[in-house]
Amino acid sequence: MEKATVLVVEDELEVAEVLAFNLHHAGYRVRRASDGLTACRLIADAPPDLVLLDILLPDLDGWEICRMIRSHPDATIARLPVIFLSALSQAEHRVRGIRLGADDYVSKPFSVDEVTARVRARIERSHAEQGLRVAVARLEGLRRRQDELQSFLFHELKNKLVVIAGFARRLQQTPEPDAQRRKAYIGAVGSASRYLADLAEEMLLLRRLEKGSEGLPLSPVDLATVGIEALELHGPDATSRRATLCASGSSSVRPARAHPQALRLCVSNLVENALRYGPSANRVTVAWGERPEGVYLEVTDKGPGIPEAEMHRVVQPFERGVGAGDRPGTGLGLYAVKTLVQAMGGRLVLANRAEGGLRARLELRAWTGPKPQSSPPAVK
Repeated sequence: MEKATVLVVEDELEVAEVLAFNLHHAGYRVRRASDGLTACRLIADAPPDLVLLDILLPDLDGWEICRMIRSHPDATIARLPVIFLSALSQAEHRVRGIRLGADDYVSKPFSVDEVTARVRARIERSHAEQGLRVAVARLEGLRRRQDELQSFLFHELKNKLVVIAGFARRLQQTPEPDAQRRKAYIGAVGSASRYLADLAEEMLLLRRLEKGSEGLPLSPVDLATVGIEALELHGPDATSRRATLCASGSSSVRPARAHPQALRLCVSNLVENALRYGPSANRVTVAWGERPEGVYLEVTDKGPGIPEAEMHRVVQPFERGVGAGDRPGTGLGLYAVKTLVQAMGGRLVLANRAEGGLRARLELRAWTGPKPQSSPPAVK
């Protein structure tokens, strides 16, 4: 564990040397300042874990230094533990020090052992408080995320149920002989139902990962099967958008070390994004293959791509690229893909293609055990 740093602000050389020697012997890293301006500069450059502060100093006195620390806009500096160490031993001075925000006040002459003990206690308390602040911030972040997800889920559930109810009503009112319209309505109901099922599964997996519980169980997954299933799932949507779906890969590619449902959701999200944000008559290709470090499965399109400045932002929850405009979307797709693929020991790599469009690649580890028994034929 890294040593804690104590800044000794003391203009009496002998006193400063005694404090520095004993604090160093007690296991602390010690920095020294003999005047107020130097102390302020050292605190601003690299905040210590505690300031041991004399009051009667050149340039700026200890009262002013303490006041500046407590009013500093940087919370790390404003929370620094401060112990006054001064020849001003009257009660009024001690009260003034506490009112200025000092954590402790030790009068000269002092016991080195007492000072060291007070320093240790205050630093340990400060570290414990910092740990609590981090834990509280994490819990608060999780609470906000859960509230956002809950609102999002209710919104999506309501929208899709309206779609399902509407097409079910049309189906009920459509004459039996009109098979084409009935088939279209049944397809719309089925598509909305699959969307809700996938969304529920995705949210359950994300919640499991965000709560820090056990990771995803991994097994051999055939990439060709996952790729072809994604194309079949989004076939009706592609047809309605006049887009072309293509597959490219071989059944001889090694299986991925992955979670089957999580990988299917990742690829489905990528294909859905390519169709949603791509141009009319878009061409979307799902390809799989091997690489030196493992295997990959990627989705490419001929859409607008993602500006380089936005690449880091679009994988955050509820964030969408500026090119999304008013097109429907949750802002969770790429975040879910990134989170799920990382949980499988892989990574998501986004890159704009030189010929136009986006390449979204899932880089995964290959399964080293026996290969699955059945694989679909190669698709070119």
